[in-house]
Amino acid sequence: MKQIALLILLTAITFGCLAQPKFEFGLSTEGSWVMKKELTIGHNYQSKNNWGTGLGFYVSAPIWWHFSISGGAKYRYAELQQGAPDIQSRETDQGTDLYFVYDWRRFHRQYLVFPLNLNLLFPRDYFITGGIEYCRILNDYTSILKNPEYNWTIGIGSQKHKLRWSLQYLRGFNEQRIQNKASVDGSDPAFLFYYQTNRLQLNLSYPLWKK
Repeated sequence: MKQIALLILLTAITFGCLAQPKFEFGLSTEGSWVMKKELTIGHNYQSKNNWGTGLGFYVSAPIWWHFSISGGAKYRYAELQQGAPDIQSRETDQGTDLYFVYDWRRFHRQYLVFPLNLNLLFPRDYFITGGIEYCRILNDYTSILKNPEYNWTIGIGSQKHKLRWSLQYLRGFNEQRIQNKASVDGSDPAFLFYYQTNRLQLNLSYPLWKK
């Protein structure tokens, strides 16, 4: 009986050691699908699904049991398209016909992001992750309501192979307003748009060193 108990204990210790997260440092990249409802300016405006990408580094360290904490820094780029309603007219046999078209404008956002995540590792190299992001806008806009922005994130991932992946949902804590004035020569028109981060993001990471 003692031998069986000892065997069970050694098995549990071995499993625990294998399942424990390790301290590591590496590179990370991301690709995101920016949802239409990220644009929040109003029902008269239209929006399109857009994309984003990023590149940076991360550090991960075990804290207790199968839990680890990870952080780092990355550069992020994201697009947002807004369609402003515009009334046009055309002459027909019945007279003047008025109709709506949308003046589409593409907004480029650049960020310096500092993510902080808590990760729970499961036996078969899968994990749940969640945390917050500090996002500093780098664009030279005339007016920014909140800088930095803060997002919360939640997702799942796998570290079965050296190249790891995680799929996360990102949501901003607050609505953001960005404004810019028209350029003097008129080549860059004035704009005002509202958004609240709302996207799905695929993250890839590759460890360069771990212990």
